[in-house]
Amino acid sequence: MHGGRQRWAVPVTGAAQLVAAERGRVVIAEAEPATLTALDAGTGAPVWQVGGYAPVLHGTTGADGVVVADLRGTRADRPDLAGIDIRTGTVRWTLPAAPGTTRAIAPVGSDAADLRVTIAELDAKGVLRVHRADTGALVRTVTLERPGKVDGFDVAAERVLAYRADQGQLVGSAVFDLTTGRQLWQHPAEPDGVQLQWCGGGLVCRTGADGVTALDPDTGGVRWRLAGWTALGPLGDGRMLATRSTPGGLVLDAATGRVDVRFDGWSVLGSTAAGDLLVTAARTPLIGALDPATGAVHVLGRAASPPTKCITTATLMACWSGRVSIWNPAA
Repeated sequence: MHGGRQRWAVPVTGAAQLVAAERGRVVIAEAEPATLTALDAGTGAPVWQVGGYAPVLHGTTGADGVVVADLRGTRADRPDLAGIDIRTGTVRWTLPAAPGTTRAIAPVGSDAADLRVTIAELDAKGVLRVHRADTGALVRTVTLERPGKVDGFDVAAERVLAYRADQGQLVGSAVFDLTTGRQLWQHPAEPDGVQLQWCGGGLVCRTGADGVTALDPDTGGVRWRLAGWTALGPLGDGRMLATRSTPGGLVLDAATGRVDVRFDGWSVLGSTAAGDLLVTAARTPLIGALDPATGAVHVLGRAASPPTKCITTATLMACWSGRVSIWNPAA
């Protein structure tokens, strides 16, 4: 992160994915056969490799120095989970899947750029168990009030958003209090193509062809609407980021939906450790840091080709553009 000098670049196969960059390691995943490989962030040399595991998160380890991964070879609908030490490749913990459970890798409930997660499991009786992602330890148990059939759920801000789906369409959703298990509100079936999810700022977001609607997590009531945009995400400090398929974005006040900053011509790749947005210019390999308070962009470097994903730490930037490259971007 100091000087913008490229350290190294390593060719990888087209099917590989960039998983994490942390603690002096860059982790790459291959799908067939399922393999995780860690490279030295200083040199690009392989450090460790484990077979039979597929990552459940991309762009962050999700815990303090742990890559959370599925153990392939177990049941496809309920694979066992494992926490793999990013420095050594050793397995810190395993979490077998109990019959009849639905699992979610859930945000802790912070809007911070360095998002961390917990692992939550909901059984057929409505009992929700939350585990730490760094150790696998059980840290919380609550019984949800008459959840009924649940096909998936997410946990954030002391709330549980559970939903039912049929052939890819949302046919029902409900929000529960994570402390008491009490149901706070529910929604009937939504039109085809509509999705509900946590989107930061303590809000539930309804996304569809008409744009994005921010809902109150306690009542389900509409806080504000934003037409013409397809995704919302947290920025911290009470702000949110709105994006769509074309380059550009909006920085919003989460409480009111007020547009504070608009930027054009840049696509968001992620965020930096300093809280800026990591962006790339349309149809060019330029990579920059965009200040969400002003919209100003500071160019960090140039990739061999336009990148599709970047991960930053306090000292490094790892980018994916048909190969994995490591920079020391300018501060």
